[in-house]
Amino acid sequence: MKKHTLLFMAVALCTAAVLLVWTGTDAGADKRPPLAVESSTVDPATAERLTQDAEARFQKGDLLGAAELATKASRLDPKSARAHRVLGYLHASLGNDREAQADFEHAATLEPNQRVTLADYHLARAWAELQNDLRRRPPDAEVAERLRGLAALADVNPELKALLDSADNDATMPVPDLIPPLLLTDSGKQALVVEKRTQTARLYALRGGNLVALRTYPVTTGQATGNKEHRGDRRTPDGVYAITGLLPGKQLPDLYGDLAMPLSYPNAWDKMHEHDGDGIWIHGANRLNQPFIPRATKGCVVMRSEDLRELAHLIDPGITPVWITEEVAYRTAKEWAYSVDHIFNSISPDGLLAVVAGPDYTTVFRKEGESITRQFLDPYSPSKVITTEHTAAISPGDWAQQLAILNPQGAQTLRRVFVVDQDAFPAVVIETSGPVEARGFAPDRNDRFYIDLAGVRPGALPETVKGTGQMVKQIRIAAAEQEPPVTRVAVDLNRPMHYRISRQGNNTVVSLNEINEAR
Repeated sequence: MKKHTLLFMAVALCTAAVLLVWTGTDAGADKRPPLAVESSTVDPATAERLTQDAEARFQKGDLLGAAELATKASRLDPKSARAHRVLGYLHASLGNDREAQADFEHAATLEPNQRVTLADYHLARAWAELQNDLRRRPPDAEVAERLRGLAALADVNPELKALLDSADNDATMPVPDLIPPLLLTDSGKQALVVEKRTQTARLYALRGGNLVALRTYPVTTGQATGNKEHRGDRRTPDGVYAITGLLPGKQLPDLYGDLAMPLSYPNAWDKMHEHDGDGIWIHGANRLNQPFIPRATKGCVVMRSEDLRELAHLIDPGITPVWITEEVAYRTAKEWAYSVDHIFNSISPDGLLAVVAGPDYTTVFRKEGESITRQFLDPYSPSKVITTEHTAAISPGDWAQQLAILNPQGAQTLRRVFVVDQDAFPAVVIETSGPVEARGFAPDRNDRFYIDLAGVRPGALPETVKGTGQMVKQIRIAAAEQEPPVTRVAVDLNRPMHYRISRQGNNTVVSLNEINEAR
């Protein structure tokens, strides 16, 4: 395996364990730096100087020394968002993800326009490592393609880019147009490629006769490596599948987030090889800014809920191939030309939607009347059909109805958010202009939670509402998405508590309870 391939496997995972190896710290030890001497003096000028010194040490690899300086800076100037962000970067590099997330969120309250999440940091770190790899060796097309994929995942903010990027980066690298072995037609204009090695999903589309990467999403797949063979082996299958439907979040446990799209595993080829198990879905998550922990599922492909909602509007169920593979063989269109022509000349063009040339078989998607046919061909002899499967086509109208359940038409407006006493504990009441579906999310801390209201606009409410009593600190309101609209209500607590969501007419009621009393 090439050296750069090994490097990317380490970098793109973006796990705390990888970062710990990089820093040379012991994963079982307390990695936090010694606390600075407490100071009651607010000194912004000194804090700014210490923050700059912390950044300089960060770039030289002295993470513990940098973290100590950033800690002092944050205490000398508690309102310095920059100091808290730098401290967040350092905590993330040291593997202290919980502390990093807390610093990022605090910095965002001080400076909302410079919001950074833990996921953004890990993606940016992978981006920077790839930049360095490109500088250390001659231009490499595959590494350049990975870099472009990561750039599509996150728009790295200038401050973080300057911190992670080396000063000697003055070369512009030519990036060739690399594509996977896909053939799309005017009737089947997109394909989703899930690459387990890089934990990414790319939506490819046909634009002007050319195959282009339309979207790139971070994903997380099965905990165990290799192809799925048996029920419970915690592997994500390798193969070509189709999306068979859509399940909105209200029909699912919170673990699945806003929605799930079941896949056609096991397909006809899997069944021939006695691969069993079922319930392999693409679904969301019940935590914000995830997935960024790689290989964390029991076999499903998990995406951030906001990404999955977007994807659901871009694909055609049953028609869009979903190719899951450990590693994609990227080539230029010119390099693929012979293989594509060889396949195309061996099959009939009637009803052709798409072709995926995987390593174990070539899959041909066709539309035949009201059904979709998938032929599994010998990869070395495309005229030889190994097996075939048929599924009923999902009409665009039926899919639109399912999407309408997910994102109701006719946006509602958020009218009022207030706290009321309910028995011994308070409740947060969210009043909207009509009934809505609310979904709860929790970050990696239990003194804050989020409520997403699909199809709701924030209205003219203030961005922050003060809490009452000793339990609710404050409530923050923002538009999480514009079209279709999603309003996010963040509830900050004075101490960890459980919450339960219910609906009373046009009101969403969020009841709070002690953790040890929750059922």
